[in-house]
Amino acid sequence: MPVTLLFNKIDLDEGLPVADTAAGPPRIHVSAVTGQGLDLLRAHLKDSVSFQTAGSGTISARRRHLDALARARDCVEAAARTLTQRRAGELVAEELREGQQALEEITGIFTVDDLLGRIFGSFCIGK
Repeated sequence: MPVTLLFNKIDLDEGLPVADTAAGPPRIHVSAVTGQGLDLLRAHLKDSVSFQTAGSGTISARRRHLDALARARDCVEAAARTLTQRRAGELVAEELREGQQALEEITGIFTVDDLLGRIFGSFCIGK
């Protein structure tokens, strides 16, 4: 996981570099009081996540992704409630399947076999 070191209060110590990315993790010095270095921090964060300004279709795609994520979250929450309240595995599986379909809108194809492989891959099932 990438790390960026952020130092505040550059306004209290003259001569500190605003950004130092030469060795080790990037170090960015800012002042929350004066705002010095904040533009550099914003630019660094955008670069870190490969942010690109795009055309008008980007907003609708992001909204679509957020809607799909919200539906997936709702399905997982419903599955958890069903599991604790009703202990009905088949209903839990259906909720998870619907959540999976919502995520497929973002990530592409992810089959039931893939999901089951991930679920059972984390369990030790004896013979």
